Amino acid sequence: MKRTLIAVLLASSLAAGSAVAGEDDMETARHFLDSGLYAEATYYLRAAADTGDGQAAEILGFMLSYGSEVFPGVARDRAAAAQWFELAARAGRPVGRFMSCALDNASGAQATRRCLDVVAGQ
Repeated sequence: MKRTLIAVLLASSLAAGSAVAGEDDMETARHFLDSGLYAEATYYLRAAADTGDGQAAEILGFMLSYGSEVFPGVARDRAAAAQWFELAARAGRPVGRFMSCALDNASGAQATRRCLDVVAGQ
């Protein structure tokens, strides 16, 4: 179930496209992601995110949040993941907003509901 949710969120993020600077980096990152070369993808995702690409920041957040358990070659770093989700949230990415909220709050149904309300109230 967890892997399915991760796959759906990552696919949603990829499908949304990149509309800001760093599109070349994002395209290169997509190539590496599609090839399963996750460590290589993080380099280009960081470059795109550093130019303001919220989608790249969101994907990096997921990759760093789960690490090699889901993305072989990528070390888990939840603190960095939280920073990338926050950047994605500031760029207007709804999933980034949710994940940023979720990482800032205790787990549980009430925290999840509150985070969904935060996203809905954009």
